[in-house]
Amino acid sequence: MKTTLKYLFLLTIIVGILNGCKEDDDYHFKFATAGFISNYDLKRLYKDADLSLSAEALNGATTAVGVVISDFRQGNSPSGLLIMQNSRITNGPAIDSLRGIAFNIGADAAKFIPGDSIHVKIQGGTMKRVNGILQIAGLPGTSVTKISSGARIKLQAGITKDILANPNRYESTLVAINNAVFDPEPAIGTMYSGDKIINDGFGIATLHTETTAAFANTAVLPSGNFTGIPFISGTGTSKKITYWMRSPDDFFYVPQPKLSPAVISGFMVDPNGSDINYEYVQFLATTDIDFSVRPLSMVTNNNAGATTFPIQGWATGGVRTYKINITSGTVKKGEFFYVGGSNRNINGSGSTAIPASKWVAAVNYSVASGSPGANGIGNQTDNLLANSGNVAGIALF
Repeated sequence: MKTTLKYLFLLTIIVGILNGCKEDDDYHFKFATAGFISNYDLKRLYKDADLSLSAEALNGATTAVGVVISDFRQGNSPSGLLIMQNSRITNGPAIDSLRGIAFNIGADAAKFIPGDSIHVKIQGGTMKRVNGILQIAGLPGTSVTKISSGARIKLQAGITKDILANPNRYESTLVAINNAVFDPEPAIGTMYSGDKIINDGFGIATLHTETTAAFANTAVLPSGNFTGIPFISGTGTSKKITYWMRSPDDFFYVPQPKLSPAVISGFMVDPNGSDINYEYVQFLATTDIDFSVRPLSMVTNNNAGATTFPIQGWATGGVRTYKINITSGTVKKGEFFYVGGSNRNINGSGSTAIPASKWVAAVNYSVASGSPGANGIGNQTDNLLANSGNVAGIALF
């Protein structure tokens, strides 16, 4: 009896494993029996070559069912393409099955708007990839039947890195790319028209707006959350995302903090021996900088012996603040660079010299022979920063 129970238990496990392994494949055939097929299963049939959608190829399925996401009302959807997304209907384990596909039905595509629930007769069409867009061509406009309006549209969030890594999942679906910025930062008055690069910190996408779109001449804002339909083209390192907003309402402005091009990473306040022209500040570049194009200024603050607050702040000058302009040289993101005294040593007289290439501004600030601070901010001094007493300060503008 125990042996019989053991074998029955083992048989149950084996059947369960086989059913679990087969479920993904069997589902397609069950779906086809009903005459409908999901985009998830439909796209699995495509093997990077044109596929004629015969009854045999579709295993009996005739119709794709889903919700329209393309929108021609503002004139910014790929010409002739009706784009629809759906999810697999299953009573089994939940899977991530939201997928999209385009139907090339010509001018009739503009008859449908987002939220329309449609049935598309796909037998006789050809599934192919054209300019990076997987689509079913060879269908007449009459192959699409509108069932209802106002259906809920699923919106998935995606980052550019994942979209490029999983194009089958994201292409032709409605995707939000959040906290993205135009790259480079757009000049005031820049319009949507044409191709613009957006960067979400994980990669880039090309935001495409037709020159004839109703919002083509609307000014862009520098950062925010975007909603649109991505298409992926190319292979390997040439793979790219082309991203179509459907209307200006697909953008929500989110201001981004203005990040400094460099951060203070160190400073020499009391070098060995004399301080004169040996004090300096070390910075770390957070982006590529050409100082001839993007000039900066460093201001130091020395409060040694002071009994009053510098009422003009960093612009107080005199013995309290000293300004050094940085107007030449280049650094790359992640590189250190230096601003300070003209002697350019690590720790005072006789110590190792810091390479001149890393110094973007070195000045003689000494009382005996030096220069006043830039733009009249600061007298000649033997100490940019105080060695003791009241707190000192460093700022980069």
